[in-house]
Amino acid sequence: MSLEPGLPTVDGTTSEISVVYVDDYRELCELTAEGLEQANSRLTVETTTEPSIVADRLEEFDCIVADYDMPETDGIELLRRVRTVSEEIPFILYT
Repeated sequence: MSLEPGLPTVDGTTSEISVVYVDDYRELCELTAEGLEQANSRLTVETTTEPSIVADRLEEFDCIVADYDMPETDGIELLRRVRTVSEEIPFILYT
């Protein structure tokens, strides 16, 4: 039986997939999270406007979706920070 988040188990059922969406526009965060969760009931999307906290909380997420252009940092720099902690977590740059 798989205990990894989001992966199928022996009986074919699947668990939730935890996604964090990072964008400096709170309204866009909420809209995007709602759209993702409606598109796939397995997705649970947390949003943040603060990219600096993501690398410290990687163990909580199965995937990161991040805006490219943010005032504090850009998506590429966030990806670099994430990769220093984990080379395996999926990272989607959304622009």
